[in-house]
Amino acid sequence: MAATERALEKAQDESSRYRKALARVKDEGKKAMQAGIRTGAGMGTAFAVGYIEGRYPEKATVFGIDLSLLVGVAGTAVGAFGLTGDQQTNELIEAAGNGALFAFAAKKGSEMGKEKAAA
Repeated sequence: MAATERALEKAQDESSRYRKALARVKDEGKKAMQAGIRTGAGMGTAFAVGYIEGRYPEKATVFGIDLSLLVGVAGTAVGAFGLTGDQQTNELIEAAGNGALFAFAAKKGSEMGKEKAAA
């Protein structure tokens, strides 16, 4: 009888460990998925502002401010200050704003490089 009880306790302990490990794997998977979605939002926004600025250069500024800079600052501020009230939405908007800022920085870096090369 004692051996059966020990075997049962051992099985319960193992089951508990497996459940905890599975919960950890699910949590890490969710975090990885959210990171991938944020990366996609940033990349998509960078592409979108780059496309708009390339396709419609005459419309790529608002009050003299580059569209990518404006979208970047606005999106990053909205997300960073939590203005939507939902953490996941804030993170997504902040990632989109970061993407626009990255596009702005890449565009300005390219412009400066071309100017230096031409000089």
